[in-house]
Amino acid sequence: MAPLRAIALGGGGTEDRFTHVLCSLLQHESVSRAFASRLLGLTPGPDMVATAQQGVEGGRADLQLAGGGVFAIIEVKVGADLHEPQMQVYAKEAVQHPGGRLFVLTASGALRGILDRARDQVAGLAPDPASEIAVGGISWHQVAELFSELKDNTAADLEGRTRVYLEDFAGLIEQMIEHGGRPFLAEEIETIRTGLVADYSERLETVLEDVLGLLRKEFAPSGRQRALVGGRGFLGSYVAVEGFDAWFGIVGGAWREQGATPYWIQPKPVLLPTWDRLAITLGLPTAKCRNGLVETLIPVAFPQSGQTLAEIAEGVADRAAVILRAMPEAYRLAGVVGTLQGAGGTNIGSVPFLGGTT
Repeated sequence: MAPLRAIALGGGGTEDRFTHVLCSLLQHESVSRAFASRLLGLTPGPDMVATAQQGVEGGRADLQLAGGGVFAIIEVKVGADLHEPQMQVYAKEAVQHPGGRLFVLTASGALRGILDRARDQVAGLAPDPASEIAVGGISWHQVAELFSELKDNTAADLEGRTRVYLEDFAGLIEQMIEHGGRPFLAEEIETIRTGLVADYSERLETVLEDVLGLLRKEFAPSGRQRALVGGRGFLGSYVAVEGFDAWFGIVGGAWREQGATPYWIQPKPVLLPTWDRLAITLGLPTAKCRNGLVETLIPVAFPQSGQTLAEIAEGVADRAAVILRAMPEAYRLAGVVGTLQGAGGTNIGSVPFLGGTT
């Protein structure tokens, strides 16, 4: 399948589009064999096939390599974190295939943290045999390097425009995932050199931790995540609100695009219509959507100047608590209930982190 066709099938999110383009390039045997052997450490036979969005019991695998003595599920991430119980679902599928393996594919800067969480999820299946499934990790940068090398390899026997597609995709990876957009402007470099950015960042993170501490006095700490966890452009943690998880933290992209506040609450995208109707009634902020409706973010107002960090944290926590108290009603209006609320409606389980998809 040509990459342009794959992009059309990939749908709304950046993650889906990158996954479908990668899968389309893996339809070429020389590309898929190099990908499997050099990046995944596998030895595929000629019958290996790559598929995207392959259904498995309890979920859908982003990318799957199967056949030729290989079975591997690759969880693809572009800016999103891993959410429960993704890797457990895939481990239960992989254990049914001889030599089944799991991998995560994400940006270089997020790889270590996501790989650790993926391995923890699988290990949590013990004593189920699926808990022994090996989990490996690769970065998008490694994919870009491989594809750049392959397009120059005259022995790779690549037909048609495949070399062009490989080169273009490698460039997109480095620009959009690994290096992230434009360079710093001269005035930004001067600001960085003064140490102001370090000062801002440190105080914002201090407030963030203090706000989460205050919120957890009313909303139980989520069993999913207590410590701050970050990745490319986000830093935060979860609190538990009437049986579902709500994420609270700093989202760089939303802050840059919307201004006003660095702090955001993320519910499930399904909440958007009912939340906005309820928010208008209650005088609360409406949600903002990013990345093709896969991120639903509610801004939490940042106070005016002249306050101490403790006063700022109290103000942000108070505003966040008002939003969090209203969210269960919005979920109920949407026909969604939390994991602790029993029967009726759709069980929400855990809320995906920053637009995470299965």
